[in-house]
Amino acid sequence: MKIHTNAILTVIAALSAVLYWPGSLQGKEWLLEPEGERELTPAKVSPDRQKLDQAQQTLIKGQPAKAYKMFGAWLKKFRDSPLRPEAIYYAGQSLEQQGRLNQAFETYEQLVEPYAESEYFRLALEAEFGIAGKFLSGTKRQALGIFKVSADDVGIHILERLPERWPRSLLAERALMLLGDYYLQKLHYAEAADTYNKLITNYPSSAFIRQARLAAAKAYMAMFKGLAFDPAPLIEARERLLEYQELYRGNEHASEVQAMLQKIDTIQAERDYQVGRFYQRTGKNSSARFYYQQVVQRWPKSKWSTKAKDRLNKLGPANTTLRSSASTLRSSVTATAEDGSLRSTKES
Repeated sequence: MKIHTNAILTVIAALSAVLYWPGSLQGKEWLLEPEGERELTPAKVSPDRQKLDQAQQTLIKGQPAKAYKMFGAWLKKFRDSPLRPEAIYYAGQSLEQQGRLNQAFETYEQLVEPYAESEYFRLALEAEFGIAGKFLSGTKRQALGIFKVSADDVGIHILERLPERWPRSLLAERALMLLGDYYLQKLHYAEAADTYNKLITNYPSSAFIRQARLAAAKAYMAMFKGLAFDPAPLIEARERLLEYQELYRGNEHASEVQAMLQKIDTIQAERDYQVGRFYQRTGKNSSARFYYQQVVQRWPKSKWSTKAKDRLNKLGPANTTLRSSASTLRSSVTATAEDGSLRSTKES
């Protein structure tokens, strides 16, 4: 028992010595080894890391112009450093903070080929997306160091390339949606429909899918040029809207979709009525009767149905020997529409 007590007292004495180590050793790290204590010296910071940290601190302090010069000097000095992707990215950030968006984009592009696997490549793509949004919102770029010119082309280029560079990503979906909305706003309806279709086809589980479906239908509807032209875009828009109704019953856009469908039905009723009028004016009464009857059957609640009934009454009974087939009439009116012969006439 006495030996055990002495061992305990020895351990307590040793711990006391550690707790009350001389002041000259305070603030230092020591490793206790069988041979005795060994001081731990902190790992030395490499020169490239040290200089890069200094440039980043300058950027954090709100001095982007000075930081950019520091990043530029760093990139010239440390050409083979593994920290190079990080330096390029923050050089782009310092340009962005100065409002030099086009130069920032060109800097981020330096990460594309040689550093495509770097985390800073993905960060650069996010930054490029932000630049594209600013360009498409009206922010101009500097040309020849003097003039301010539109940068829409650069913004479009960025958004088109993002899905190729990071295909299975939320950023790719956001890029397509933003680009489609831009085209729709600028009245480039064919480009808008094509872009929305890429999103719908390539990202069927996207959070933007419902929004893209409705926007695509609007684009097709806007592509319809008028009664004298090809109705294919209008027919496509109607199919898209019916599909939307089926997929998203009772959603917040239900009334808007229904109103669009009613508008399309009215346009199609008027178009068939005007086709009938065209045939009637040219003496082809059997063809005219076919289209008037179609208006009455397909759109009975339309005002054009009432007008078609009046026309049918004036034409009198049908002569079955002169009645053309539906397919022949369809082909004929399509050709007529394409050469511009069919024109809308206002009916009282």
